[in-house]
Amino acid sequence: FLARMSHEIRTPMNAVLGVTQLLRLSELNAEQRHQVELIDASGKQLLGVINDILDFSRISAGRLVLEQQGFDLHELLAECVRVFGPGADEKGLQLRCETDTQLPRWVSGDALRLRQILFNLLGNALKFTEAGSIRLVAAPLETAATGFLLSISVTDTGIGMSDVQQRALFQAFAQADTSITRQYGGSGL
Repeated sequence: FLARMSHEIRTPMNAVLGVTQLLRLSELNAEQRHQVELIDASGKQLLGVINDILDFSRISAGRLVLEQQGFDLHELLAECVRVFGPGADEKGLQLRCETDTQLPRWVSGDALRLRQILFNLLGNALKFTEAGSIRLVAAPLETAATGFLLSISVTDTGIGMSDVQQRALFQAFAQADTSITRQYGGSGL
Protein backbone atom coordinates (compact mmCIF):
# COMPACT_ATOMS: atom_id res chain seq x y z
CA PHE A 1 0.00 0.00 0.00
CA LEU A 2 2.73 2.48 0.96
CA ALA A 3 4.76 1.78 -2.18
CA ARG A 4 1.74 2.20 -4.45
CA MET A 5 0.53 5.36 -2.71
CA SER A 6 4.02 6.86 -2.84
CA HIS A 7 4.33 6.06 -6.55
CA GLU A 8 0.90 7.51 -7.40
CA ILE A 9 1.67 10.78 -5.61
CA ARG A 10 5.31 10.99 -6.71
CA THR A 11 4.51 10.91 -10.44
CA PRO A 12 2.47 14.15 -10.58
CA MET A 13 4.87 15.81 -8.11
CA ASN A 14 7.78 15.08 -10.44
CA ALA A 15 5.76 16.66 -13.27
CA VAL A 16 5.25 19.81 -11.16
CA LEU A 17 9.00 19.98 -10.48
CA GLY A 18 9.73 19.43 -14.18
CA VAL A 19 7.50 22.32 -15.21
CA THR A 20 9.14 24.44 -12.52
CA GLN A 21 12.53 23.72 -14.10
CA LEU A 22 11.13 24.76 -17.51
CA LEU A 23 9.89 28.00 -15.97
CA ARG A 24 13.37 28.65 -14.59
CA LEU A 25 14.73 28.50 -18.16
CA SER A 26 12.26 31.10 -19.42
CA GLU A 27 12.56 34.87 -19.19
CA LEU A 28 11.39 35.94 -15.76
CA ASN A 29 11.60 39.18 -13.87
CA ALA A 30 13.22 39.13 -10.42
CA GLU A 31 9.91 38.66 -8.54
CA GLN A 32 8.79 35.83 -10.84
CA ARG A 33 12.19 34.11 -10.49
CA HIS A 34 11.92 34.37 -6.70
CA GLN A 35 8.42 32.84 -6.81
CA VAL A 36 9.59 29.97 -9.05
CA GLU A 37 12.47 29.29 -6.66
CA LEU A 38 9.99 29.13 -3.76
CA ILE A 39 7.78 26.72 -5.73
CA ASP A 40 10.83 24.60 -6.54
CA ALA A 41 12.05 24.51 -2.93
CA SER A 42 8.59 23.69 -1.59
CA GLY A 43 8.04 21.07 -4.30
CA LYS A 44 11.33 19.39 -3.47
CA GLN A 45 10.36 19.41 0.19
CA LEU A 46 7.00 17.82 -0.65
CA LEU A 47 8.71 15.21 -2.83
CA GLY A 48 10.96 14.44 0.11
CA VAL A 49 7.92 13.94 2.33
CA ILE A 50 6.39 11.66 -0.29
CA ASN A 51 9.60 9.64 -0.39
CA ASP A 52 9.54 9.48 3.39
CA ILE A 53 6.30 7.54 3.23
CA LEU A 54 8.47 4.60 2.25
CA ASP A 55 10.82 5.37 5.12
CA PHE A 56 8.00 4.57 7.52
CA SER A 57 8.38 0.88 6.76
CA ARG A 58 12.17 1.21 7.02
CA ILE A 59 11.79 2.76 10.49
CA SER A 60 9.53 -0.08 11.58
CA ALA A 61 12.11 -2.57 10.37
CA GLY A 62 14.97 -0.66 12.05
CA ARG A 63 16.61 0.01 8.68
CA LEU A 64 16.35 3.77 8.23
CA VAL A 65 19.77 5.17 7.37
CA LEU A 66 20.49 8.89 7.48
CA GLU A 67 22.13 10.21 4.31
CA GLN A 68 25.71 11.41 4.44
CA GLN A 69 26.05 13.79 1.52
CA GLY A 70 27.76 17.14 1.21
CA PHE A 71 25.55 20.23 1.19
CA ASP A 72 25.78 23.99 1.68
CA LEU A 73 24.48 24.47 5.23
CA HIS A 74 24.28 28.26 4.92
CA GLU A 75 22.18 27.98 1.76
CA LEU A 76 19.88 25.37 3.33
CA LEU A 77 19.25 27.67 6.32
CA ALA A 78 18.68 30.71 4.07
CA GLU A 79 16.34 28.70 1.81
CA CYS A 80 14.21 27.65 4.79
CA VAL A 81 13.88 31.27 5.89
CA ARG A 82 13.07 32.41 2.31
CA VAL A 83 10.22 29.90 2.05
CA PHE A 84 8.57 31.34 5.18
CA GLY A 85 9.40 34.97 4.32
CA PRO A 86 6.15 35.79 2.52
CA GLY A 87 4.04 34.42 5.39
CA ALA A 88 6.08 36.42 7.91
CA ASP A 89 5.75 39.57 5.79
CA GLU A 90 1.99 39.05 5.57
CA LYS A 91 1.75 38.96 9.38
CA GLY A 92 4.18 41.86 9.81
CA LEU A 93 6.76 39.65 11.54
CA GLN A 94 10.50 40.06 11.40
CA LEU A 95 12.04 36.74 10.25
CA ARG A 96 15.79 36.39 10.29
CA CYS A 97 18.52 33.79 10.08
CA GLU A 98 21.64 34.24 12.19
CA THR A 99 24.69 32.06 11.60
CA ASP A 100 27.79 32.00 13.77
CA THR A 101 30.95 33.07 11.95
CA GLN A 102 32.53 29.71 12.90
CA LEU A 103 29.74 27.73 11.22
CA PRO A 104 31.18 25.84 8.23
CA ARG A 105 29.47 26.38 4.89
CA TRP A 106 29.92 22.87 3.50
CA VAL A 107 28.95 19.94 5.71
CA SER A 108 28.08 16.28 5.28
CA GLY A 109 24.76 14.97 6.53
CA ASP A 110 21.10 14.46 5.72
CA ALA A 111 19.97 17.77 4.23
CA LEU A 112 16.43 16.51 3.55
CA ARG A 113 15.83 15.51 7.19
CA LEU A 114 17.34 18.76 8.48
CA ARG A 115 15.13 20.76 6.09
CA GLN A 116 12.06 18.83 7.29
CA ILE A 117 12.83 19.63 10.91
CA LEU A 118 13.41 23.31 10.17
CA PHE A 119 10.22 23.55 8.09
CA ASN A 120 8.25 22.12 11.02
CA LEU A 121 9.86 24.46 13.55
CA LEU A 122 9.55 27.57 11.37
CA GLY A 123 6.00 26.64 10.33
CA ASN A 124 4.92 26.35 13.95
CA ALA A 125 6.70 29.58 14.87
CA LEU A 126 4.87 31.38 12.06
CA LYS A 127 1.56 29.76 12.97
CA PHE A 128 1.71 30.69 16.67
CA THR A 129 3.29 34.16 16.40
CA GLU A 130 0.99 37.12 15.82
CA ALA A 131 3.46 39.97 16.45
CA GLY A 132 7.19 40.42 16.85
CA SER A 133 9.82 38.17 15.40
CA ILE A 134 11.06 34.69 14.55
CA ARG A 135 14.77 33.87 14.69
CA LEU A 136 16.63 30.86 13.32
CA VAL A 137 20.08 30.69 14.94
CA ALA A 138 22.79 28.20 13.95
CA ALA A 139 26.20 27.72 15.57
CA PRO A 140 28.72 24.95 16.19
CA LEU A 141 28.71 23.69 19.79
CA GLU A 142 31.78 21.49 19.66
CA THR A 143 34.36 21.04 16.93
CA ALA A 144 36.60 18.02 16.45
CA ALA A 145 38.85 16.75 13.67
CA THR A 146 36.11 14.40 12.48
CA GLY A 147 33.21 16.86 12.58
CA PHE A 148 31.22 19.18 14.79
CA LEU A 149 28.10 19.26 16.92
CA LEU A 150 25.55 21.69 15.48
CA SER A 151 23.10 23.79 17.47
CA ILE A 152 20.07 25.15 15.66
CA SER A 153 17.29 26.97 17.45
CA VAL A 154 14.10 28.64 16.36
CA THR A 155 12.78 31.25 18.77
CA ASP A 156 9.73 33.43 18.44
CA THR A 157 7.59 35.94 20.30
CA GLY A 158 4.51 33.73 19.99
CA ILE A 159 2.11 32.38 22.60
CA GLY A 160 4.65 30.13 24.35
CA MET A 161 4.03 27.04 26.48
CA SER A 162 4.19 26.16 30.15
CA ASP A 163 6.44 23.33 31.40
CA VAL A 164 3.37 21.05 31.69
CA GLN A 165 2.35 21.82 28.10
CA GLN A 166 5.90 21.14 26.88
CA ARG A 167 5.94 17.68 28.49
CA ALA A 168 2.66 16.78 26.73
CA LEU A 169 4.00 18.08 23.43
CA PHE A 170 5.81 14.86 22.48
CA GLN A 171 2.72 12.67 22.65
CA ALA A 172 1.01 12.01 19.31
CA PHE A 173 -2.05 14.18 18.62
CA ALA A 174 -1.44 16.27 21.76
CA GLN A 175 -1.63 20.04 21.83
CA ALA A 176 -1.10 22.52 24.63
CA ASP A 177 -4.86 22.80 25.16
CA THR A 178 -8.06 22.38 23.14
CA SER A 179 -8.30 26.08 22.37
CA ILE A 180 -5.15 25.70 20.25
CA THR A 181 -6.99 23.51 17.73
CA ARG A 182 -9.90 25.92 17.54
CA GLN A 183 -7.76 29.02 17.16
CA TYR A 184 -4.79 27.78 15.09
CA GLY A 185 -5.88 24.44 13.62
CA GLY A 186 -3.62 21.43 13.32
CA SER A 187 -3.68 17.92 14.69
CA GLY A 188 -0.90 17.99 17.29
CA LEU A 189 1.53 15.81 15.35
